[in-house]
Amino acid sequence: MAKVDFYILSSDDPDESLRVACRVAEKAWRQGNRVRVESDSIDALRRLDDLMWTFKQESFLAHEIEGENDDWQQLDPAPVVLGTPAASTEAPDVLINLSLSVPKIAERCARVAEIISADPESKDLGRDRYRLYRDRGFDLDTHQI
Repeated sequence: MAKVDFYILSSDDPDESLRVACRVAEKAWRQGNRVRVESDSIDALRRLDDLMWTFKQESFLAHEIEGENDDWQQLDPAPVVLGTPAASTEAPDVLINLSLSVPKIAERCARVAEIISADPESKDLGRDRYRLYRDRGFDLDTHQI
């Protein structure tokens, strides 16, 4: 069963969630993991795509928006894939969830990172997901950021 880490943000800035996703993705990738970031919003995935080029001055995180360059992906898969829950089929080692529900593939991942913004709706939905994970027997941990 996957370990689920909840990253509880003190900011309700949507871009802060994306910056945390970049940091978690980079750390997981450096540890040799295949990483997937899921969001319900393709606009958020595009902002994340841009941010992964610039979030650290000294580094770039190799990534791909799922389905946008299938020829390249088949030859040399990106270590970080950005996609929507509807498109997810293959379970990565680490799944970073920016969507509003528990991902279908969560049980097949070694680790899930839930990033919870400080806005009230995000917190309420995060609490619901926490309960769902707990009821399914996942190993849970929280981190205040």
